[in-house]
Amino acid sequence: MDPWYSLGKADMLDVAFMGLHVGQLSSRIDMAWCFDAVTENSARILGLEGYGVAKGCAVNFVLLQACDKVEAIRLRAHRLAVVRKGRVIVRSAP
Repeated sequence: MDPWYSLGKADMLDVAFMGLHVGQLSSRIDMAWCFDAVTENSARILGLEGYGVAKGCAVNFVLLQACDKVEAIRLRAHRLAVVRKGRVIVRSAP
């Protein structure tokens, strides 16, 4: 169960998807902004050091089966892999 939303799945793509609908944000720019809101911007607000995929960072990410940010939210993309501290911890078939 999602600890913040009783009908949720603790999935930030679902949060972005719902936020776009509730806020009536339908342009590609709005959709990309919403993706950033649940990824990069959240990490920045939390003050997470070493966030991102760059030299010196912890390199934590979820690999999505999507061409871009908009497609990731629109399709609530399939997760192909989860990487934690530079190591693949889970993989799934496309």
